[in-house]
Amino acid sequence: MTAKEKARELIDKFRPHAHLWDCYNDTPCEDDHPKKCALIPKKDYLCIMNIKGFINYRCDADGNVFSKRKKLKQSNRNGYLCVTLCNNGFCKSINVHRIIAQAFIPNPENKLQVNHKNGIKTDNRVENLEWCTNKENATHAIANGLYKPPVKNRLDLSKKVYQYDKDFILIKEYPSVNEAARQINGSGKWIIASANGGSIRLSGGEKKFVKCNLYKGFNWKWLEVKREIELL
Repeated sequence: MTAKEKARELIDKFRPHAHLWDCYNDTPCEDDHPKKCALIPKKDYLCIMNIKGFINYRCDADGNVFSKRKKLKQSNRNGYLCVTLCNNGFCKSINVHRIIAQAFIPNPENKLQVNHKNGIKTDNRVENLEWCTNKENATHAIANGLYKPPVKNRLDLSKKVYQYDKDFILIKEYPSVNEAARQINGSGKWIIASANGGSIRLSGGEKKFVKCNLYKGFNWKWLEVKREIELL
């Protein structure tokens, strides 16, 4: 496929009213126009689109952004490429993937986010971008291993817990830490600390670790003591 055929295919696919931009005189290029854009190599002669709100800039389907004089340098911001565009003294840093999506990809459902299909944040080719919702973006990230949900909070307040006296005589079995805390008018966090037989980090003021074997004068265990002995 020739460069001109590729450009025409992009026009037909992404924006029927799109036109090629002649960088020499800022007018649409006809099919038989002898000139090639001064800023784009012949092999990359692609569909060029206006950038909404910034009349002196254009972008192409490969993720490049141009002023009338040069190809703009893109900087990395939080993993995404961005460029600074100016209009009438007002300058703004904009993510390139949003520029390309707004220029080339229709958004009839008015979705607010742009997703990188292959997960590479710096790959802003138009075929790698799609409009999406926040939920669709998160689902795609998890499905492709781009985002790992945080590990479940260790303070599992729904876990069964056993209450013992100081001599490890069973007093009561609770269906959950929440229920135990409610019945003794205490804190689930401290019950868990006792059950873990370890320490807990205090919040507020000076942060420090304190030993917490007993809570409210009781020992707390995840398993019955007899079962713990059998497991040993």
